[in-house]
Amino acid sequence: MDSTVFTLMFAASAPIVLLPTVFALFAKSRRASLIAGFNLLLWGALYLTVKGALGAPIPNIPGLSLIVVLLAWLVLLRFAATEKKSGAS
Repeated sequence: MDSTVFTLMFAASAPIVLLPTVFALFAKSRRASLIAGFNLLLWGALYLTVKGALGAPIPNIPGLSLIVVLLAWLVLLRFAATEKKSGAS
């Protein structure tokens, strides 16, 4: 796959992949910066995993790596969607 096409496809995935950050920002979470940092790390890991797999002579996406990234993304999405309740009302 051409590098430019891959980069454009990867950039087009941003609204879905960065969803935990959007949730945290709209919820005005105190953990928004932490969630955004981890979300960008996951997005970079996904980019490197898929780019490395597609750059091989025989394209083969490593399933275990993608499953780990997906599970980490789902856990991050859960933490972004929920906010800890404070003790005082």
